[in-house]
Amino acid sequence: MLQVEVEDLKALPDFLTIQQFAQLHGVTSRTIERWLSERRIDSLKVCGSIRIPKVEYVRLMSTGYRTRSL
Repeated sequence: MLQVEVEDLKALPDFLTIQQFAQLHGVTSRTIERWLSERRIDSLKVCGSIRIPKVEYVRLMSTGYRTRSL
């Protein structure tokens, strides 16, 4: 499993855009949109924009989804 320093996680915003989340995981925005539609990851709608909680990044890392180091 990829180990991420606590300080690196603290540097991330609490809620990420689709583009930010895709960049962290080393995949395209379209992949993240598909994961959202398949309900693989949770999200919130904030002022009409989709935001993904930082905890989803940690959860996916622990389940082995492809990720890129911070």
